[in-house]
Amino acid sequence: MTGLDSCLELGAYVIVNTNADNQYNADDITALVEPILQHQAEMVIGARPISMIEHFSPIKITLKNRPLGF
Repeated sequence: MTGLDSCLELGAYVIVNTNADNQYNADDITALVEPILQHQAEMVIGARPISMIEHFSPIKITLKNRPLGF
């Protein structure tokens, strides 16, 4: 929340929030924010197709596909 609050205090028009585990391709940020910059969306949520990402371990894929509360 501190980071988001700081962005808003500084007057940010667009905020991109990801974790820092290098599982997101920074090159995708442009495509992610484009609908906002073109006034076609107010918010965009990206998704990672976990089962299709080759460098993800089988255990990560298995855990991601389990329902909550296991």
